Amino acid sequence: MSVLVAATAFGVMSFGLAGLGSVQAQTPPAPEPAAGPTLNFEFYDFFNVPYGPWWDYRFVKYGDLPMNAECFNQVSVADGTCKPVNANVPDVSSYPYANWYPFPGALQPGHQLNNPAIYAPYRFRATGTEIPGYSLAEPVFLPVQNPAAAAGTSLDFNWYMQYLTKTDANALAALGCPVTARSLDGFHLRSQATLVMDLQESRRLFGVVAADSTAAQRWWNDNTDPTCLGEGAAETTLATWYSNQGGGNTLLGTYDIVSSFEYYYYPWYTQVKGTVAADGTTTVEIDHVAWGTEVLFSRWFYWGSASYAANYLDSTKAKGWWGMELAWFEDLTFTGSLGAVGFDFTLTSAMNYHFQIGALPGPNGVYDPYTGGPATGDDVPVWSWGPWLTDYTFVGAPVAPYSEINRYPDPEYNYTHSTPGSRPYGVNKSYDYTPITWDLDAGQSWHFEFPATAVVFYDPNNTPIGTDPIGGGYAEMAEPLKLRATNPASYGTWDPVAFTWDVLGPATTGGPEGSPGPDGTPGTADDRYPTDPWGSITFAPASATGSPPAVGSPGADQDADVSGASAVLSSATDGFEASAAPVRERSSGTRFDD
Repeated sequence: MSVLVAATAFGVMSFGLAGLGSVQAQTPPAPEPAAGPTLNFEFYDFFNVPYGPWWDYRFVKYGDLPMNAECFNQVSVADGTCKPVNANVPDVSSYPYANWYPFPGALQPGHQLNNPAIYAPYRFRATGTEIPGYSLAEPVFLPVQNPAAAAGTSLDFNWYMQYLTKTDANALAALGCPVTARSLDGFHLRSQATLVMDLQESRRLFGVVAADSTAAQRWWNDNTDPTCLGEGAAETTLATWYSNQGGGNTLLGTYDIVSSFEYYYYPWYTQVKGTVAADGTTTVEIDHVAWGTEVLFSRWFYWGSASYAANYLDSTKAKGWWGMELAWFEDLTFTGSLGAVGFDFTLTSAMNYHFQIGALPGPNGVYDPYTGGPATGDDVPVWSWGPWLTDYTFVGAPVAPYSEINRYPDPEYNYTHSTPGSRPYGVNKSYDYTPITWDLDAGQSWHFEFPATAVVFYDPNNTPIGTDPIGGGYAEMAEPLKLRATNPASYGTWDPVAFTWDVLGPATTGGPEGSPGPDGTPGTADDRYPTDPWGSITFAPASATGSPPAVGSPGADQDADVSGASAVLSSATDGFEASAAPVRERSSGTRFDD
């Protein structure tokens, strides 16, 4: 649940709102066959991923709400989780889907300290071949319980992750699993993985002690418990490994999750079954429900074998395959094969809390918070996609002394928040997301498919500060997207007919590397942190005319140096005041209040 839309970089691109109609459709160059690693990303289904019932569970503790609807999912209405009471707004969310999320603190819309963001979901697919840094010896996302054992020769994996519904929880409870429908907060994540490996690889990864396949099967039988509630030694060891990775209540993890998840890693149950064929081929089935696995995945993919805990302030130390780090996967399928020096994989997932709406000043050059009455503002709502890291809060020692957000200390860094209808609309405030630079190497590519028909924009000029998102007060603009800018300017190939954006590596953005510079301390003059996402795209409504004034300059952002005073930027992200009263009550806590 990061946040963001950056206007410093976005505000100075060569694409203005005027004259875009003259842009000609372009055909991106065909990728040339590449020797060595290849990594291709496809992004699609923007605004078109329906919200599951677990989104309604999140309301009570975290304040998540649908936009201009009372509930996220019809199942939640049917089972009584969400009870619509306002006949003037839809009962449940529908296309184009969007959601409202308040950052930790005051969750109530209109509260003086409420700081929300508005997002739309999308899906993506990543396909990699010969990706280095993940191997049979060090898979990163799987345990190595016996590092003294040699690596094997083969390992195929198929991993599925999804959040639990009440129906899922009831079915698991009936099997004796320690999960109940009443316990669900919307973030209970179930991993179901099938691993197929040779016998030697099972010795290294799971510590199997066996000379042959018969002895190996006996080991699995002796070290696993067929019941969901019970755990054998292999299951306990695996659950402990997860906790050591993500951090426990008294343990700081290698990939500590608290600054992204607001809680430590918490396994609800771990069930493992091992089956060994006569030739030693071993199939390991894992069923694991936990809080925080999605954050571990994002860390494994971005940091790779590098420790997040040791390097969280310095992205130059990252060794993963993903050029950004965001945890909020849904309906994730991760399949592939590990080799001696790399791995091949395909990953598909929905992604939330990322593609975000903000606003930019219109021709008058200033933000115009709307408090009611005749609209006089000329601000322009914009949807933006850009890379960032997953940490968005800082708890502090001893619970969680690490956070990527600490790259941006206040007052050295601030940006202008511009979520339509939000309390801090147009206000320079501290960072609540961690922008990053994502360059593409040779053999890598992005392909984006955006909807060509009307989507939803939320008009900051007609949405009063403090509007409750479920009360129907957010002024909607049903319009197609129109390219406003890329960062850097003219990055990649935009096709205004097909509504696609393609970037073919090698493609260097020129953005800062994401390090604290030689002195190793954030907030000083030698910082090399991007103040906006580099490798990004921003859209205005099709009806928008004129060219909004630039805020900041590309040169200043590329240097990203802090000269002791505040490096104040203008990004498009947050802003709010009281409007319609909510029909549901919110708590103001996090998981730490349990």
